[in-house]
Amino acid sequence: MNPLDRFIAAVSPAAALRREVARARLEQLAKVRERTRRYEGADRGRRTQGWLTQDSSPTAATRGALHDLRARCRDLRRNNPWAQSAVRELAANVAGIGVRPRFTHERDDELRRAAELWEEWASTTQADASGRETFFTMQAAAFEGLVDGGETIVRRRLRRQEDALAVPLQVQLLEGDHLDTLRDLEGDASSGRIVQGIAFDVVGRRTGYWLFQDHPGDLYSSATFLSSRFVPASEIRHLYRADRVGQVRGVPWGAVVALRLHDFDAYEDNEQLRMVVATSYGGFVHDLSGADASFTDGVSLGGAQKNELSQPIDELHSGTVEYLPAGKTITFPNPPQNEGFSSFSTVQLRAVAKGYGVPPWLLTGDLSGVNFSSIRADWIGFSRNVEVWRARILLPHLCEPVMRWWREAAEIADLLTPGLPDPDRLRWEWIPPRREMLDPRTEVMAEIEAVRAGFKSLSQVVSSLGTDPERVLATLADDLEKARKLGLKLSVDGENAGPGRVGTVNGNGSAKPGANGTADDDEEDAEEEDRMAKELLRNLLRRGFSTADAVGSLVRGS
Repeated sequence: MNPLDRFIAAVSPAAALRREVARARLEQLAKVRERTRRYEGADRGRRTQGWLTQDSSPTAATRGALHDLRARCRDLRRNNPWAQSAVRELAANVAGIGVRPRFTHERDDELRRAAELWEEWASTTQADASGRETFFTMQAAAFEGLVDGGETIVRRRLRRQEDALAVPLQVQLLEGDHLDTLRDLEGDASSGRIVQGIAFDVVGRRTGYWLFQDHPGDLYSSATFLSSRFVPASEIRHLYRADRVGQVRGVPWGAVVALRLHDFDAYEDNEQLRMVVATSYGGFVHDLSGADASFTDGVSLGGAQKNELSQPIDELHSGTVEYLPAGKTITFPNPPQNEGFSSFSTVQLRAVAKGYGVPPWLLTGDLSGVNFSSIRADWIGFSRNVEVWRARILLPHLCEPVMRWWREAAEIADLLTPGLPDPDRLRWEWIPPRREMLDPRTEVMAEIEAVRAGFKSLSQVVSSLGTDPERVLATLADDLEKARKLGLKLSVDGENAGPGRVGTVNGNGSAKPGANGTADDDEEDAEEEDRMAKELLRNLLRRGFSTADAVGSLVRGS
């Protein structure tokens, strides 16, 4: 009891008792609160004193930080090979050579017209407003932009008939810098609001984007980029990865490891410079006599380099044998070795790879620490992430909108389904690019067994290889027809039978000769069966069977 409590107890024991009861209740309440705090991460003790956090919205988290994050991650990609590798591998695996559509239509002539029109537009540089990319390669460019800078803006550009395009439409790719972030927190509850350059209506739907005409980072646009223009949302698609619900702007994928990668880059540079300096000296000459002379018998070489003390610096060449004068000796440096460089680099690069979302061996190209089982498990997990990114970002925000823009432009130009009241007769599904197999022989046999068992269709297998099933079957039919005309027998042709060829199956389940079977084939089969029977008979006789029993076994087996 402190002096104040003792004084109160002497003057008013009842008041002192009330103070003690109140103090006991406070201590009990503090204990209850400590018991209800179940998460160590929410502890406010010594371990979390330097942990500065802010419980902000996804929009507030990017406001003010996006420009610096974007600039630093782009700088890493320009100057750091690991960041460059991460961006390149992500785009190559998610977009690859492009996700392609497979059209379906109730009428074959309309289906053929749509497929030919799409190929003429999408497979050429007509699709790109800059005239450099096809639509399929634009997918990789757009994905690289959102990985590197956090977001990519896709804008529809309608063209005139005299522009001589297959379809009067082009697609323009813009970096997220074109959004006018100064237009922020404008509007009211009755007219909607603007968040970092994106306009929303009262129910939260996007109504448009405030875009700069030129890139704000261009020097020549310094006088014009300050004025942004409103572009309706129907003309824009916004590609980014939403890490939180309600996020309206994209964050560079390398943001989580940007500081780590920057420090590791400096560590690599310092280590390299240390080794360069350490190995720059071939030897050190010690003059034990105290005389100031060169390495060669007291005579300085003409034109020899000198250090800051005006002492000559001599050079050693391959095969040189030098006789040292009295009082001189030479020692050779032993550069220090950093034994922990490899293990430290491995840990850091593994963290960088996981931050970007790629396997470490794919980021570095180092396969020394993996085997087939580990690389297969890692490849399966990465493939699932690729499918998620493709389904959440690439297909709904790039491929589908562009396809609908293309169909609308073709219908307006009277190039597609003219006069048909139902444009939805033209449908499509997207075929992703082929995924490389780790063990092609085993995986192909597994696909064959899955088709035979009915677990998969042939179209599903062909689509997983990144090609159109109908086109493959049509090409295969043409090839088989040409082979038959040339007298060639292919194993894929069901009309050919015999060893190494696929035959049709009769009602009893046995293979019968195909239409091209010959008497020579039957003769060869009979000779082969006779040879196998004789071999089996010899094996039975060696095992101790009598001749009668061996022949009986062969008859029963047949």
